Amino acid sequence: MSLNVLLVLEDSLVDQYIAVPVIRRIFDDLGRPNAKIAPLFNPRVRGHADAYNKVANDLEAFRKSHTVWIFLQDADRARPIPFLREKVAKSGVKLASIAIHPEIEAWLLAGFASAQSFGLWDDVRKHHRLKEDVFEPFRRSQGVDKSVGGGRKELMREALKNWSGVKNRCPEIKELTQQLKEILELIP
Repeated sequence: MSLNVLLVLEDSLVDQYIAVPVIRRIFDDLGRPNAKIAPLFNPRVRGHADAYNKVANDLEAFRKSHTVWIFLQDADRARPIPFLREKVAKSGVKLASIAIHPEIEAWLLAGFASAQSFGLWDDVRKHHRLKEDVFEPFRRSQGVDKSVGGGRKELMREALKNWSGVKNRCPEIKELTQQLKEILELIP
C-alpha cells in the first residue's frame, strides 16, 4: 500500500526544493521509500497564516487521499500545533508539524561547511533575517541564482551528501522524524 503525504509549506513554489528532498530522506530512513510526497500547490498558500488556516479549515478535498500531512512552519511565525493535530485527526488525518529554526533555508545551509563562513552555526540558527542576510549571499557565492528554485534544487542535492551534518545541525529534523515514526506505527 502506498503512503500519500501532503506537504504544506509557507511558500511551496521555492520551499519545495528544500523540503521535499529532506522529507524524502526521512521516509527512506524510516523504511518507507515509496511514500508519495505532494507539496500543496492548489490552493496556493501565501505565507504562514494562510498555511495554518488551510490546514485547519480548507483542505477537506485532501483528507481522503492523503492520510499523512506534514506542516512545516518557519519558527519566526510558528503557532502551537496541538489544536490542528486534534482537528485534522477527527477526519482520520495524521499531522506532523515542526517549527524550523529560523526558517527552511537553514536546512540547506546545514549541509555546507562553507556556509559557516557566514557566522557560527548557533548564530546562523538564531538569525532573524536568515534568508536575506545569510542564505542569499551564500546562494550568490555558489553561482546558482538562475537555477531551478533560485538554486535551491541544485544546492539541496549537494547539501544532502552531508545528510548526517544536516540532521545534527537541525534538531527539528530529528523531532519530525520521531513524529513520522510514531504516525507510521499506526498505519499499515
